[in-house]
Amino acid sequence: MKHILIILFVAISTCVVAQSKKDLPADYWFNYKQPVPENLSLQNQAAFEVFVRVLAVDFMQAHLDAAKEYEIKGASSKDIFHQNLAVAHFVLSNYKEALANIQLARKSNPTPEYLSPAMNLAEIYASTLSQQPNEKAKNFDATLKKSIQNYIKNLPTDFRKDLIFELKADFTPPFLEYNQQNIIRQLDLAKNSANQLNYQGVSSLLQNYANYRFRKQHSATVEKMLYAIDPSKVIETKVMIPMRDGILLSGLLYQDQNQKAKQPTIVSLSPYPSGTEASYGNIFAIHGYSYLYVDCRGKNESEGEFFPFENDAQDFYDIIDWVSKQDWNNGQVATSGGSYLGFTQWQNIRKAYRHPALKAMNPMVPVAFGVDFPKINNMFGSYLLQWAQSTIGKEFNRVLFSDFSFWMNTFYKHYKTNTPFYQLDSVAGFQNPYFQKWLSHPNHDQYWTDMMPKSSDYAALDIPVFSITGYYDGDQVGAYHYFDNHQKYASKEAADKHILLIGPYEHFAAQWAPGPNQFATVIEPAAQIPIYKYVIQWFDWVLKNKEKPAFIKDKITLYETGGAGWKGESSMQENVKKNVEFYLSPQQLSNAKNPKIMLMTQHRAKQEQRITYSEDIALPRDSATVFAEMNYFLEDSYVHSPYKLIFETEPFDRDNILADKISIQLSAHLNVPDADYMAQIYEIGPDGFHEAITYGTIRARFRNGNQPELVKPGELIQLNFAHVLINLKKLKKGHKLRLVIDYISSPYYQRNYGFGGDVSRETATSPRIIETQIITGGDNASKIVLPVTE
Repeated sequence: MKHILIILFVAISTCVVAQSKKDLPADYWFNYKQPVPENLSLQNQAAFEVFVRVLAVDFMQAHLDAAKEYEIKGASSKDIFHQNLAVAHFVLSNYKEALANIQLARKSNPTPEYLSPAMNLAEIYASTLSQQPNEKAKNFDATLKKSIQNYIKNLPTDFRKDLIFELKADFTPPFLEYNQQNIIRQLDLAKNSANQLNYQGVSSLLQNYANYRFRKQHSATVEKMLYAIDPSKVIETKVMIPMRDGILLSGLLYQDQNQKAKQPTIVSLSPYPSGTEASYGNIFAIHGYSYLYVDCRGKNESEGEFFPFENDAQDFYDIIDWVSKQDWNNGQVATSGGSYLGFTQWQNIRKAYRHPALKAMNPMVPVAFGVDFPKINNMFGSYLLQWAQSTIGKEFNRVLFSDFSFWMNTFYKHYKTNTPFYQLDSVAGFQNPYFQKWLSHPNHDQYWTDMMPKSSDYAALDIPVFSITGYYDGDQVGAYHYFDNHQKYASKEAADKHILLIGPYEHFAAQWAPGPNQFATVIEPAAQIPIYKYVIQWFDWVLKNKEKPAFIKDKITLYETGGAGWKGESSMQENVKKNVEFYLSPQQLSNAKNPKIMLMTQHRAKQEQRITYSEDIALPRDSATVFAEMNYFLEDSYVHSPYKLIFETEPFDRDNILADKISIQLSAHLNVPDADYMAQIYEIGPDGFHEAITYGTIRARFRNGNQPELVKPGELIQLNFAHVLINLKKLKKGHKLRLVIDYISSPYYQRNYGFGGDVSRETATSPRIIETQIITGGDNASKIVLPVTE
C-alpha cells in the first residue's frame, strides 16, 4: 500500500530541479495542460495518431524549454526527463534520438543486472525502426529478430532466463489489453477534466500508445522469436474457484509445461488485476513452483462484491482448500505478495481461517489494517481516497491512481477552502463508500480490531514466515506490527521460523527487485539485490529441503547503510548498545540558511524553559509553500519556512550507527483539546550533504495509545511519536542531525482544528490559534533518543 512518502517521491521525481540557474517552481508541471478533441477515440486510428503526434511535439518542446531555463539535477529527475523525451521522439519517428535519450536515462539511473533495462521494449522497437522504418517491408521481421537477439545477448548470464521469461510475459494478450485500457481510461479522465490532459496524462498516454503500437503489430512475431531462442514454456490457465457461499473467484494458474510431478503451489490473493500477472507467474513457474494469482471477489472475472479488507480471510481459506485438492499440488500451499497481498496472507493465521495445507508465508510490505492503512496513528490521509477510488469497479484503475496532478490539485482545492475532510470525495467529483465507511470509525474500535489477528493467532503460528520491508516503506509499520506480535506471543521455536529482511527500499521496490534510486537517494551497490531470487531460495529451503540461503544472516537480516552492509541480529533490541540523548534547547544557532534554527544538545539544562509554537490552523498555507513542502528531500523546501521549528545537534565527534528507530519525545502544554504534529529528521553534512532519515506523526488525543484522551488545556502532556520509521545507517563524524517539528496543515492529511470532535467533520472559518509550549530543560525536558550500536 503506498503511503504519503510515495506521493512525495513521485512529486520530486517528476520535477526538474534547478540549482545553478534558478529553482524550478514546485508546481511547474502541474500547470501543463493539453486539449483533447471531444470525440477522440482509439477506434479512429488515423485521427488518434495525428493527435498523438501533436501531443508529442508539444511535450518534447516543453521539456527542452525547461532544460534551457533550469539545470536538471538528481538521478531520478534526469531519468524521468530523458524517458519522456525518448517516448516523444519515438512517437515522432525520431528513432535515433529516442535511442540516445534511452541511453541517457540509463546513464543517470543505471539498471541493476537483475532488472530489465529501462524502456527495453522501446529500445527494441526503436532500434528496429531506425534500421528499417517500413514495418511492411519483407526484411522488417529479420531486422526485428536481430534487435531482439542483440538485446538478449547483452543480458547478464545469471539473470538471462528470468529476463527472457519476463519479456515473454510482455507479449501475452493481456498486456496488449492493458495498454489499450490505459489509453481509454486516460481519454475518459480527460473528458471529465474539461477535455484536457495534464502533464501526467500526456506522459502516460504517449508511453501506453508506444507500447500498444508495438504489441498490436508485432506480438505474435516477437513471441515466436522468443520461443525460438528459448523453447521452454509456461502454461497460463484460467481457473474459477468455488467459495463456500457459492461465489466463484477467477484466477490465473502458471505452470512449467515440462513439469510433470506435483509441486508446491504459491498463491496470491489480490485486488489488482492488471494483465501483468504473467511477469510473476512465469518466474515462479520456471523455478519449480505452480503459481496461482487469484482476483479478490468482485474483481476482474471474480463474482460477488468487493469491499476492501472485509472478505479476504474466509476467501483465502477456501482458495487454499481448493488448491490442496488439485492433482498438480503436492499438499504444500504457500503464499506470497506485497502490500494488500501481504495483508491477505496475515488473514490466513486467524483461528477460524487457518488451513492445515498452508506451509509457508512470504508477506512483503504488508498492510496492517487500521495500524498503517487506511489510517496511521489514528489519523487519515488524503491518499486513502486516491487508493479507494482507483479500486472501485472490476479493475484497478491505474491511470486514475497514477494521475498525481489530478490528485494533488484536488487535495489542494479541498484544503484551501477549509472543506471538512469527509467531503474530500465530493471535491474530487465522486462519492466513495470505502472512504466514507472508514471515516465513520475515527477511533480504534471493534471494526478495526475484528479484522486483525489476535494474540492467540500469533501464538499458534508455527510455520515459516519470510517478511520483507524497507526503510522508506510506508507499510514498514505494518511489517513490524506483525513481526513483533509473532515474536511476542509465539513459542521461541515458532518465532525463530520467522525471518525479516529490511534494507534501504521503498514500498514497491521491496516487493520484487529494487532499482538504484530509493527515496531520492542512490543506494549502495551491495543493497541492490534481487529480492525475488531471495524469495525463491527461501521457498526452496522451507518447502523443498534445499540448502539454507546464504543471504539469511540471523532472524533479522538488515542493511547498515554507510557501515557494515548486510548483517544479522536476533532482535533489534540486541543490536542497541547505548542510547544517545539530545535535548531540545531554545538557544539559537548561527546558520546562514535560517538564523532561527535552535540547538539540540547532549547536556540537559537544569532550569525548565518553554518554546512557544503557534499557528492559525484555520488559515491555509499558500500554494507556493504547500508545493515546496512536497519536495521532502530538498533542504530549501523547508529550512526557510515560517511554520516550522528546527533544531540541530552540534557536529558528531564520532560515527554513530543507528540500531533501531529514533525516539522523539516532546513534553508540552497545549491550549486546545487536540492537535496533530509531524516530526522529520535529517542528516546534515558540512559539504552540503542533506539526507532525509525518518519521520513520524502524532495526534495529541492518542498520546497514550489507541483510546482517545482529550487534552485539558494547560496540562503537561507527553507526545511520544510511536511509529517513527526505522532507518539503520551510519551517521558520520562531522555530520549532525536536524529535527523539524510542524503542525500538520497540509492537503495530504486531515486538518485537525483542535476542537476535540470528529476531525473529519471539523472546520473553521474564523481564526483558530493552536499554541504549544514545548518544554526544554528540567525533569520534563523534550528530547530525541538515538539507539546506536556503539
